[in-house]
Amino acid sequence: HVDLRLAFACMEEVGLSPQILSMLDGFYADLQRVFATKDRASPSWESATLGLLQGCPWSTILLAGVMAAYSCHVKTELRERLQDNGCVGLSVYVDDRMCYSISSDPDKAAQALEAVDAATRFFDDEAAFVRHPDKGEIFCSSIHVKEAVKRTGLERTMGPAVEATSILGVNWTFRGRAAPRDATKKGEVARRRLQRIPLGT
Repeated sequence: HVDLRLAFACMEEVGLSPQILSMLDGFYADLQRVFATKDRASPSWESATLGLLQGCPWSTILLAGVMAAYSCHVKTELRERLQDNGCVGLSVYVDDRMCYSISSDPDKAAQALEAVDAATRFFDDEAAFVRHPDKGEIFCSSIHVKEAVKRTGLERTMGPAVEATSILGVNWTFRGRAAPRDATKKGEVARRRLQRIPLGT
């Protein structure tokens, strides 16, 4: 769920027109929902105070505003926690968050991820976000990075350390450099999907 007050505040901060904000505020005021499944429905309408409507054309924009605030928060925290945050990248795809470290030092890479995790947990607590327990993972470029990550205990909050993953439907494995395992086989599909991932932040 996305807190509507937070979403509106983020959009106001980036300069969204007060007239549009007022319209959205009225649209989401006193929302009533009925829950249905198969041939059954709840006996009465229920008030809803959290969450964006899936059919609302502004829902993706409001979510983007919140995720932009998340990105700014993490980058600010990294500048304060790490002397050099140039080895850390952050990409957000709708509600999927991906951070990465390009440091050649395994311990520095793990330290950078610890800083990202701490900043993320703080933001999630403030925004009432809940991480999906089965979606987190730490993609490691070598066994040395994997060992460094395991020493930090990050797997308890960010997910298991792995040496292969899937990004936008393309399977990847790292052996010192990025190499999609099946990009050749999937050809054009892989190329189009990979174009959606920002190369830098």
